[in-house]
Amino acid sequence: MMTNAAFLEAIEACTLPGSEFTHRNHLRLAWLYLTQDAPRAADQRIADAIQRYATSLGAAQKYHHEITLFWMRRVEAAMQTTPSRDFETFIAAHPDLLSSRQ
Repeated sequence: MMTNAAFLEAIEACTLPGSEFTHRNHLRLAWLYLTQDAPRAADQRIADAIQRYATSLGAAQKYHHEITLFWMRRVEAAMQTTPSRDFETFIAAHPDLLSSRQ
């Protein structure tokens, strides 16, 4: 598994293969940004990153801002109930997040 730093770099540089940007990795990205920034700054950061990344894959139309913000709030709420220093511990405590169904 990629380190958090390598994962962020791959997303932000648009070098992560599209097949690897799964729902789980969307959650990881949300978690990482929310651990580094205040919620509104994290919202902007993830929106910019996903839009840039999707555009690089020729799939700009796949980005949906309201869905992104929905998942940001879900991750943020889960982080408040289970603070964790690593994503694996966090996601193990919140397996319900792994279902991409809203």
